[in-house]
Amino acid sequence: MNHGNGMNGMAMNPGMIGYPTPAGHQADLNFIMSQVEELSRILRANEAATGNILDKVGQVQEKAKRLNLNNDEVLTLAADSLAGKSSMSY
Repeated sequence: MNHGNGMNGMAMNPGMIGYPTPAGHQADLNFIMSQVEELSRILRANEAATGNILDKVGQVQEKAKRLNLNNDEVLTLAADSLAGKSSMSY
C-alpha cells in the first residue's frame, strides 16, 4: 500500500494528502522533535558559554597588553588569580 508519508519507500501519493500520520510514525516524529528542541537548548547554552570565554580571553589579552606581560607572566597571573592569591581585575 502506498501511503502519503512515504511508507514502504514509495514516493508521496497526491491522493493520500490530508490523511493522518500513522501513530507509530507520529510518535517517532514527536521524539525527533523533542530531541531537536533539546539540542537547540544545549546549543544556546554552549553559545553563551563560548561568548563568556571569548570575553574573558579578550580581557586577559587587554590586561597583558596594558601591563606589557609576556606569556609566562600572563599564565602566572592567571594561575595566581584562580588559586585566590591575588585579585585579578580586568
